[in-house]
Amino acid sequence: MDEALRRAYLAAMDIPVWIPRSEEDVFARPNITRMTPTPQPPAVGDTATRSAGPVMKPRVPASSAPRVSAAGVAATAPSAPRSSTPRSASASALAFGFVRCGATLLVDASGLSPRSSDLARAICLAAERQKLPAETQDFIWPPRGAPMVAAEARDALLARIDKFGGEALERLLLLGEAPAMLLFGWDTGQWSARPVAPQRVEGLAPEVLLLPSLHEMLGSVEAKRLAWAHLRASSVFRA
Repeated sequence: MDEALRRAYLAAMDIPVWIPRSEEDVFARPNITRMTPTPQPPAVGDTATRSAGPVMKPRVPASSAPRVSAAGVAATAPSAPRSSTPRSASASALAFGFVRCGATLLVDASGLSPRSSDLARAICLAAERQKLPAETQDFIWPPRGAPMVAAEARDALLARIDKFGGEALERLLLLGEAPAMLLFGWDTGQWSARPVAPQRVEGLAPEVLLLPSLHEMLGSVEAKRLAWAHLRASSVFRA
């Protein structure tokens, strides 16, 4: 793998890169020293011109001004710069929201907003049955400019869950179809017929409970009631 692309993957998975001091890191950002120009005193001629008053420019008659047609303007107008990000990469990019509280980790199918963050914290605190501080984090994949590969996205998501959840992780809640479809390899039909009981994911120790997304619960009272019923009936709640 190209070293620059490898660095981008590691940065997206929040994995630090260690370089021996004896080796030079060719991919490190150089320290750019900006030179401040030294102010120059005004020339004698400029001083004399300023003291003499404003300079009057000759008026150009309207008849002698060059005429430019609309077609000429359209032909010479600069075109808008094209984006360097491939359309396929931006269209299929993943943006998940992570909320961790104690031994509970919640992964939502979309980025966190102030309202959805409050609901996510309430779910995590209900699972813990005690007041604990909640931490949030975003997961965006793939890195900018890299193609979207499902196997690489799954490995990156598993690595982020393992690192952000920590060794004390006991409960994992997947909200929305995108995280579940990525980890289980499901399609939309399988997500619609998802089981209520917690599931096992290869590569993860804790059981996984599948719930509607935070966006769905905020927009539908029925979805919120269904999610709370599944939470109470599952083993994710502490006794």
